[in-house]
Amino acid sequence: MCAFASSVNLAQRRKRRAAFDIAQITSATWPLTAYFGALISNIAMRITTGRMRPSVDYIPHGLPELQADFQRFSYPSGHAGAAMIALIALAALSASHPHLRIPATLGATLFMLGVGFGRVYLGVHWPTDVLAGYLLAAGWIGIGLYLRDKLG
Repeated sequence: MCAFASSVNLAQRRKRRAAFDIAQITSATWPLTAYFGALISNIAMRITTGRMRPSVDYIPHGLPELQADFQRFSYPSGHAGAAMIALIALAALSASHPHLRIPATLGATLFMLGVGFGRVYLGVHWPTDVLAGYLLAAGWIGIGLYLRDKLG
């Protein structure tokens, strides 16, 4: 989704100018900057904190991601953060269409909250893991938008 949003941003900028420069490409690809920055930060935080996932004994069928030889670390939630970045990027595309702004923002918000709730409901994350994933994503969205505004 982030690559799609970046592609649309590049296509919209291409209409305005005949040629791309590096600043224009960088400012159009802020969703990818946010995603990969959050991904690297997420991995680093998981390794440094080493927080184990909640017990999932009450799930009879088991989850494929938890059937590995070891239980993966849970802090912060990568699913919650990635969903937030992707959905904010898609909602940002609707900013130029006034009749889509509110439905897109509301839909993105509800979907993000649903992903977070689902991670806690399935027992694969603590609520603070999901909150940390959202905060990490918000920080990288801020960095990406700052670079977009600074360079674009």
